[in-house]
Amino acid sequence: MKTLFVVVCASALLLLQSCSDSTSTSTTMQFSAEITNPVVSAPAQQKGNSVQAGSTVDSVKITRVRMLLSRLILHKSSQDTSGGSSTVKAGPFLLDAKAGSTTVITSAEIPAGSYQNIKYELHKFSSSEVEQYLTDANFAPFVTTNRYSVILEGTSYKGGVEKAFVYNSDVNSNLSLDLQTAISVASGGTGNIVLQFQPLIVFKGTSGVLDPTDTKNKSDIDNYIKVAVKAVKK
Repeated sequence: MKTLFVVVCASALLLLQSCSDSTSTSTTMQFSAEITNPVVSAPAQQKGNSVQAGSTVDSVKITRVRMLLSRLILHKSSQDTSGGSSTVKAGPFLLDAKAGSTTVITSAEIPAGSYQNIKYELHKFSSSEVEQYLTDANFAPFVTTNRYSVILEGTSYKGGVEKAFVYNSDVNSNLSLDLQTAISVASGGTGNIVLQFQPLIVFKGTSGVLDPTDTKNKSDIDNYIKVAVKAVKK
C-alpha cells in the first residue's frame, strides 16, 4: 500500500511539473513602423556648406515607404548587468509604412532585460537571392533587374502643380540606433519599439525641398535615407 501511495504522489508531482513547464511565460519584442510628418514644406534649414546640385519643389508628401532590412539585433543597455544581445530577425523583412498608420513589421521572443541599442542592415538582395523571392508578392518590387532596397511613394508640389512620384534607391548600409531611454521587458511581458521614417530628414536640402524626380538630387537623398529612421519605445 505504501508503495502504491509513493507511486501516486510521484506521478502527481510529475504532472504538476509538466503543467508548470507547458505554461511557462515568454518575453516578446514587437517592432512597428510609421511615417512621421509626411509633408515636407517648411523653409529649408542649412545642412552644411555644400552646394545643392539639383532642383527644388514647394513641398513633398510621402504616402508610403518600403525599406528592405535584415539582421535586426537588439543589444542590452549598459545598466543591464546580464549583457548580451538578441537577434530579432535574421533574414530579410520589410519596413512598410503608410502615412497616417502604424504597422507591425516583425516580432520575436527574447530574454527579459533592458535594451537600448538596435542594429540592422539596409540592403538590396544579392543576385543569388533573387530567385527565391520572385514569387513572393511582398518582395517582388525588390527583385527586379535593379534590385532596389528602398521605395518611396508620394506627391511633389511646385507652382500649384502636383506630380505623383516613386523614388527608388539601391543604397546599402549597416545602421545603429539608440533609444533615448532603455526599454525594459519583464518575463512574460511585451515590449514595443516603433521605427519612424522621417521625410523631413530626407528631402530638406541646403536651399529648399529636394525634388525627388531630379536625378541630380539622388546622391543627397540616398545619403539622407541612411539617417532617416528613428527608434522610439511605446
